[in-house]
Amino acid sequence: MTDKQKIVLKGLLELTLAERNEVFHEANNFKDKSLSDKQWLTETLEKAQKTLGPISGAACPCCGRGR
Repeated sequence: MTDKQKIVLKGLLELTLAERNEVFHEANNFKDKSLSDKQWLTETLEKAQKTLGPISGAACPCCGRGR
């Protein structure tokens, strides 16, 4: 397993069962999307990442960054 895969897996394990199911649902839907929809979602998530990371010294629950 790569380090990136381990980070994603750790993040998934931090979620509730309902949250994990929603992530899996969205990931499965992503496979069937058109290229333009995939690009839009990727750009949206990249923009959101700026506000989704750790704040005020809090550690990221996925990768532990900020500890």
